[in-house]
Amino acid sequence: MSFDLKNTYANINMEDVFGNLTAELFKGDLKTGDISEEVNISIKYGNAVLEDFGKGGKVTLFKSSLSGKSAEKLYLKSNYSSVSLGKLDELDVVGFKSSFNFSNSISHLHGSVKYGSLSIAGNVKSLEMDGFKSSFAMKDIGNAN
Repeated sequence: MSFDLKNTYANINMEDVFGNLTAELFKGDLKTGDISEEVNISIKYGNAVLEDFGKGGKVTLFKSSLSGKSAEKLYLKSNYSSVSLGKLDELDVVGFKSSFNFSNSISHLHGSVKYGSLSIAGNVKSLEMDGFKSSFAMKDIGNAN
């Protein structure tokens, strides 16, 4: 079952989602178990805690936080927010005044970070990143551009 949710000034708490999850929250928090398919999440002034993102998808944050374990492919746009995730296969990130912390490896990392920080505890196989007044910390990089 897939879900298409929109909520204002309230929280959403869910168990595992065996399908797609589309959610738009304003001043509310989102907490879920594992998501088996794709996500399309937009959060303004809230927090999201997702166990496993499954196939990945798209997450947009504004003055929010995101935490979770893993995803295959994720497009992440973050403004004035903090992100803490585990293992990702592929990540496209656009960040402005945001902090990104990844506790595991990322196979392919693309994107840009302005006035922020990006820290990866594991290895990065392929890196293509633009930065402006930002800090980057990684264990090992295969190919970098």
